[in-house]
Amino acid sequence: MKKVWKGFAAAVSAAAIAATGFIGATSANALSATQGDIKITNSVNGDQFDLYKVLDLTTSKKDNKTQYSYKLIGQDVTPYVATSETAAIVAAYNATVAGLKKNDKPIEQLTAPADGASADALSAFQQKLADALAGLDGDVDGDDVTTLTAPTAKTFANNLMEQLDGKVNPTTSVTATSANYTIENVDPGYYLMVQTAQSTTKPQTITKSAYLLDTVVANETTEVTLKKGTVTVDKQVMDWNDTDNKTAPVVDPTKITANDNKWGSSADHDINDEIPFQLTGTLPESYDRYDTFKYIFNDTLSKGLTYNSNAHVYMLPTGEGAVEVDVTNAFDISNKTVTIGEGEDASTATEITIAAKNDDLKTALAALNPAQTAAYGYKFYVRYTATLNEGAVIGNPGNPNEVNLEFSNNPNNGSEGTNTTPTVTVVVFTYQYDVNKTFEGGTPAKGDEPEFTLYKKIEGDWSTISTQKMTAGNKFNFVGIDDGDYYIEETRVPQGFTKAQNIYFRVSATHNNGTTGETATKPSSTLTVTYYTDNTFKTETTISGTLDSSAGLITANVVNKSGNELPSTGGMGTTILYAAGAAIVLIAGIGLAVTLRRRQA
Repeated sequence: MKKVWKGFAAAVSAAAIAATGFIGATSANALSATQGDIKITNSVNGDQFDLYKVLDLTTSKKDNKTQYSYKLIGQDVTPYVATSETAAIVAAYNATVAGLKKNDKPIEQLTAPADGASADALSAFQQKLADALAGLDGDVDGDDVTTLTAPTAKTFANNLMEQLDGKVNPTTSVTATSANYTIENVDPGYYLMVQTAQSTTKPQTITKSAYLLDTVVANETTEVTLKKGTVTVDKQVMDWNDTDNKTAPVVDPTKITANDNKWGSSADHDINDEIPFQLTGTLPESYDRYDTFKYIFNDTLSKGLTYNSNAHVYMLPTGEGAVEVDVTNAFDISNKTVTIGEGEDASTATEITIAAKNDDLKTALAALNPAQTAAYGYKFYVRYTATLNEGAVIGNPGNPNEVNLEFSNNPNNGSEGTNTTPTVTVVVFTYQYDVNKTFEGGTPAKGDEPEFTLYKKIEGDWSTISTQKMTAGNKFNFVGIDDGDYYIEETRVPQGFTKAQNIYFRVSATHNNGTTGETATKPSSTLTVTYYTDNTFKTETTISGTLDSSAGLITANVVNKSGNELPSTGGMGTTILYAAGAAIVLIAGIGLAVTLRRRQA
């Protein structure tokens, strides 16, 4: 027979009380006075548990039905000796009902039997305890927990653990060696089960289980379902291609939506782009078990991104047609500059903390106007923008940005203890285009060096990106570009040189979004560049240059040639011709004079 234990449901109810104690479910299987098993659903290899038996159990049959009789630990021993288990269960009950009323009368406190109590006194107390525990509500879901006025099994379990801790040794302690682990050969009785440690293989996203109460019956398997849950966090960055866009993208954090198709785990952008980021956090299935719940996003931007101090937080309930609710005022949002790494690897980063106020998401939401509540299945979105600055890394490994989520992971005893999710990383890439300039037939005069201007097609129009002057080595560096259509024009031509032809090119990038797990890899970018004959971008061509995809560097080689001077008058050639002609005339004149004198003689 399998008894399914639903959460905190105590193995007692008003209908299960008889003069002999608590009476549980019947079984069609033959029973024996041996031992039972406990199957722990949702357990994983490495989870650790303590079991505390607080009541004994005997079984009997009547009319072919099995009846269960709960007794105090040591009740059948003569003379009776008061036990720590009974003291704990009485103290826990009294703390649970303290200050509460039933039928407008205070709920009566219990007094545990003293040493040497008679059998009749023990039997009477056993009945009183049975009636008292039967009055506990069982498993209570969701939002009702915060408004309960009746004593609950949840509160009783918490109080019972507080009374047992340090006063009573666990009846047994086990470590799960497999998923859905089964504890075998457990003595019959009423038990409190406590998860003392989480698996070291999956510790970061799973909360501890709440305390569980149930009955172990001989020759039966009691199935208990751990009331824990998984908390996840995600981070996304918005990516777009200016050339493909028909209108400017929406970057206002108060107007962006979670289902925008531009979200991804990597992006490439121009320097000075304002880039939206989105963090997404979830709640565990056991959220309703917590009295308080710590919830903190720890976000980090690398030095290439400047936070714009505009984070907003939204809560998305479950259900068809649910809409986001602005819950920014339930969170404290701060940022600071920190140094990460050491020595040559040291760099600055910006840490952004988005924390539920007063370390309690529940009270922070309740304090809003109008008041809000959250539940399992709800999502929390944090959206903000950061500007890609001149300190950005060019090419791979890009400009990483990380987030983790710190959350309460123990619903017991005041919800103490936290876990932190694995870190999620997104990367922003940017690239560089260099022009290497050479001159044929001379060198420009100082102060008359060429200048090149880079243009980009943005939303259908050509826009000036920047104009660069020549640097050492005859280079022109256009730093911080992303994918799109571009052309470069020589907008200042040195005297005596011809203007270089415009260079039309298209930059494309393919992102590898990386992997998670033990062999996690970070996102990376593969860069390509295609050249065209003109601004129609229809006919491809080639130019002299290089592409270093890993470094994100594109290089083009451009030659400036000096012009060939056309023929002209009034130059030195004419002067020489004139001189030569004069010489010929002079010689001819001398010769003529000599000839005339000879004739006259």
